[in-house]
Amino acid sequence: MSVKDSPDRRDGATGAVDPAMVEAYAADCATLMIRRVRTASMCALIPILASAVLNPFVFDTRIRERLLTHAVQAGICVLAVAASYVRHMQKRAEVLALLLICAINTSMFWSLSLSGQDMDVLVSLVGGVLLLVPTVFPWGPRTQTIASLYGAGGYLLVLPRALLGGTRFYNVVLSLAFAVSTSIVSAYVLDRHRRNTFYERERVASLAHQRELLIDAGRLLNSTLALPELVGLVTDLGQRLTGARAVALALLDSRPLAFRVVATASSTWMSTNMDSPVFARNVDEVFCDLLVRDGMMRGPSPAVAVPRIDGVTDATSTLYVAVQREEALLGAPVQGHDLLEP
Repeated sequence: MSVKDSPDRRDGATGAVDPAMVEAYAADCATLMIRRVRTASMCALIPILASAVLNPFVFDTRIRERLLTHAVQAGICVLAVAASYVRHMQKRAEVLALLLICAINTSMFWSLSLSGQDMDVLVSLVGGVLLLVPTVFPWGPRTQTIASLYGAGGYLLVLPRALLGGTRFYNVVLSLAFAVSTSIVSAYVLDRHRRNTFYERERVASLAHQRELLIDAGRLLNSTLALPELVGLVTDLGQRLTGARAVALALLDSRPLAFRVVATASSTWMSTNMDSPVFARNVDEVFCDLLVRDGMMRGPSPAVAVPRIDGVTDATSTLYVAVQREEALLGAPVQGHDLLEP
């Protein structure tokens, strides 16, 4: 038994998406979300402070309440930045960003309600925030729906309907409906684009990594003629190239329908023993005939019993590849995959 270094492997995004890649995408979005929370909060302080300076010159009523609103908004931004450095909140970056948006909207509703007669014009501020949010925070349509409905619903709750005529109120509702629907659709499109781009980037990186492994494999295989070392290299390189959880090389033994497991490899270890006492279990003649005919087989199969190798065939899916000379079966590399379609 020998221990080997784990390569920096990446799985491609062809066919079924690897759960590890889904987790990697979620982690990437969480990291980006935290950075966006910090950036958005710090950048928001600039217009908040500028508005606080200009308010006494623009408005002549309820100056104290308006300045207090700006102080609350600044406090929310500072608190969001501080929370983004808490490890517990970093794991819930999307929740933190949603709380930031809802808190800012709540304070903005109060600020806008101080100018009740102009709220049909000021609805553009709420609509602008709703449309801006999905371009800043990398979340999907579900979270955006919560943020949009909260923003639109909160604005309608503080809307002084008695001060607005029927047509002005209708325009407000129409503007909010357009902003809500557009923001949700935008979140869906952007999230899908980000996800596909991430998977494609990982797939390209995986192909480049496999190309490097193929070059290394050619060099290693050409550097030795010793059969035990060659068998170990074939198994080890097969595991690296396919990304399988474990790979075993089973050679046809002198006994009929007996496959001796001469090498096994995973991402962290490799074992080679040409005189190994380990044999594949449940070897069937029909399986051998089908393997020779088709060149490969997937297991588990409802049509035929497949050989069992501990530590390899207990994976979600197993791939058997025939090693043959003309019509004679010599053995089979056996790959254990965690995905249904390796």
